[in-house]
Amino acid sequence: MDSKSAMIIAAVLIAVIAIAAAAIFMSGQDKSGEEQETVIGVALPVYGNADLDSDIDNNDLNIIEKIIAGGNGYTLASYPFADANRDGKVNSQDSAIVKKIINKESTTVYHLNYYNDGAVNVKTKIVDTKWPCEDLMVTYNSVMFTLTSLGVDDKVVGATAVGKVSLDKYMYANIMKNAEALKTSYDSSWNSMMDISSVSKIMLDHPKAHTMFVSAYGQYDVYNEAEVEKVGCDIVRLCESNPTRDETLASVLLAGFLTNTLDRAKELTSMYAEIWDACTKISSNLPTEDKQGYVVTAGSTTMAGTSNQHGYKCLIAGGKSVLGTENQSPGTWMLEDEYNKNIDKILIVAWSNANNGFFFGNHELNPDVILANYTEGSTETVWEMTDAWKNKEVYVVYGDFPTAFDLLARGYAMYPDYFGSLYEKSCAKLLTFISDGEFAGKNIKFVYSLSDLENY
Repeated sequence: MDSKSAMIIAAVLIAVIAIAAAAIFMSGQDKSGEEQETVIGVALPVYGNADLDSDIDNNDLNIIEKIIAGGNGYTLASYPFADANRDGKVNSQDSAIVKKIINKESTTVYHLNYYNDGAVNVKTKIVDTKWPCEDLMVTYNSVMFTLTSLGVDDKVVGATAVGKVSLDKYMYANIMKNAEALKTSYDSSWNSMMDISSVSKIMLDHPKAHTMFVSAYGQYDVYNEAEVEKVGCDIVRLCESNPTRDETLASVLLAGFLTNTLDRAKELTSMYAEIWDACTKISSNLPTEDKQGYVVTAGSTTMAGTSNQHGYKCLIAGGKSVLGTENQSPGTWMLEDEYNKNIDKILIVAWSNANNGFFFGNHELNPDVILANYTEGSTETVWEMTDAWKNKEVYVVYGDFPTAFDLLARGYAMYPDYFGSLYEKSCAKLLTFISDGEFAGKNIKFVYSLSDLENY
């Protein structure tokens, strides 16, 4: 990496993120049909960001103009993101786009979209999006969390889960108040398919609604993105909850840039980076004798292996996986000594749109619903027979979080003595940031023990 591309999140973020390792993004096809590899680290993944920092400004314009003028050392090969319109060359058209961005004038921008396989692997594809994004559509809880944290939830006019009482009415109050329902269905392979008629209706009702922010989990979220784009709706895929540091942070910057909240996105990125790095520092220094064996759910009662993002996050947070790489369904095998004696902690991930109640409310969870799958029925009662359950080493963790707080919540559930101080301070900081103080002092919790739920 040269000195230019090493300047990740300069100025505002340099103290926190400058040491981040560069991430390698495998881009999709560009206009020439060729694939290319681009190293950008934690940077705004938008073409026109020639110096690969956290924004597009006059510094980028100066680089583009030097490339056009043939300045020594200034080439497209050295500054691949200087090609703002992705036509394979740098000329006045690229400088014109950057000038429009600097002047807050509407234009079309090219950027990276993120695609994840539901595990830990991320690829990217170059897409174009009409900028700026004004009236918004959104899917997936953690994407809603990102937009709400950026303060643009009042601009959301279409969203999945709207109308369901289970969507957290406190965290997503503006979305529930203003947004029309985006309808989804599932095909025979359980790929999530967006209902095109509901997209078209929202676009008709809101002429400025031409962008849908969705998760990088392409199989689980808007699998039929090509059909959505055919009706004129741009798809922006964020890597907001994948257990990879740089892509997660870059996604926040991307969302902030596209919605004209980049300054706030920089603050949020700085917070996430600080927490991520603090979590991994704690986990890397855990004494071997204190390591906790864990199982963690990956939806319903399926347990996540380390090839699944939920299992991998626990691994990053310092846990020892009892399962290995592959997911497993519960069964009497859990009671065999090989597993039962090694399961120190059971973590249950609970999302706000799965009838789990309102984490951001005041004592408004649904403990009976959360625990139902684990305490009822002939198969699932095996959970209660494990030593971990009998010892009440069972913890429910909030599922809507971006990855940095996912790591923090899982680390705190497994190692409260090591993560406790960081957890308390970071959650207080987040609650103040996302609500301008509205949630501060309300004793909001994101990790509940089995005893907490039984005495709720």
